[in-house]
Amino acid sequence: MPLALLALTIGAFAIGTTEFVIVGLVPTIAEQLAISLPSAGLLVFYLRARRGDWRPGAHRADRAYAT
Repeated sequence: MPLALLALTIGAFAIGTTEFVIVGLVPTIAEQLAISLPSAGLLVFYLRARRGDWRPGAHRADRAYAT
């Protein structure tokens, strides 16, 4: 397998894992924190929004228009 293809495969896996694995953990987060499922979902959203990447392409748009 070419090195470039291997790098793309690993990168796609890493991005997919970090973006979507938290969705499967929301019920566990709710149980461990003794909060409702919607509250756990809002907590995850709030933490992502604080990082500034809550909307798709936010990091690309910020770089494109930086002065």
